[in-house]
Amino acid sequence: MTTIITNDATTLHTALTAPLSYAIVADAEGKKDKDVSATFTIENPAKGTHITFKIDRPAGFKTMLVSMMTGSDNETSYEYVGSMNRGLFIKKTDKDISANASTKLNAVRWYMIELGKAIKGENSRIGAVNLHHSGACACCGRKLTNPESLSTGIGPICGARL
Repeated sequence: MTTIITNDATTLHTALTAPLSYAIVADAEGKKDKDVSATFTIENPAKGTHITFKIDRPAGFKTMLVSMMTGSDNETSYEYVGSMNRGLFIKKTDKDISANASTKLNAVRWYMIELGKAIKGENSRIGAVNLHHSGACACCGRKLTNPESLSTGIGPICGARL
């Protein structure tokens, strides 16, 4: 089950960069870093389409790895397409990727660009789509249960640290 994240530019940016934020917070608090991942789905209600992607940040990494869901298994059907930084810039891998993953990557890049515009207060089409998350904290991976956490994609403990 996924939950729509509140369509506010700052909240969306925080949720999407939470796996990287966890490393920064853990380092500042002297805690051991760990692998963190979060799964998101961008839904276009007008077109009836959606794209699911996963952001992984292995312990010690300073960037996040982005994979697109290219098959029907929502646990294993992901193809690595590149890396992403806190500025939401996705650098495509030098390796060949499938046409399916490439098309989806372009759509996710569009979303990140529109989100960047919204954060800067510029005219943006970010409201045309919804961002869903998998129901786990994008920072630490714990299951989310409270309504506010479900709407932000980040649990209360991690949210207090950011």
